[in-house]
Amino acid sequence: MNKRHFAVLCPEASGHTLPMSALTTELSSRGHRITYITTADGVDRCRASGVDARLVGEDQFPRGVNERFFAELGELTGVAAARYVLRIYEKGVRMMLDEAPRQIEACGAEVILADETWWVARTLSEDLRLPYLSVCNALPFHPDAFHPSMFSAAAYGTGLS
Repeated sequence: MNKRHFAVLCPEASGHTLPMSALTTELSSRGHRITYITTADGVDRCRASGVDARLVGEDQFPRGVNERFFAELGELTGVAAARYVLRIYEKGVRMMLDEAPRQIEACGAEVILADETWWVARTLSEDLRLPYLSVCNALPFHPDAFHPSMFSAAAYGTGLS
């Protein structure tokens, strides 16, 4: 089997990082190389675990910003909470477009492995001409006629219709 070098993109939230780390640990145990492309909080976590990481967003997402982000989000509900998350994601997408290509090329990754919520992964893969894999660690974002959007207020149903 060919061993690959994966550049991993994953938001710094435990519901995303924990399942992604299980996957990357397994890939690493099979001889693949893993490099996370992440913010200061993620770099600290990766390096403490002995995992390679490249820093992006040092100015926009300084060390400790995630704790503040989740505290502020915890005070919001409904549309206000959705808008807040989307503003953070917009900032993150801009940062990744500006900084991730340089870090992905510098580390020599051959494949982008991205949490589905990092919407920018497909654009980066096309720009860098690298294949990418999308990992769904949260409610699915991709449109599907058989389930409502995660942003809708649709009631859950148990029937076939």
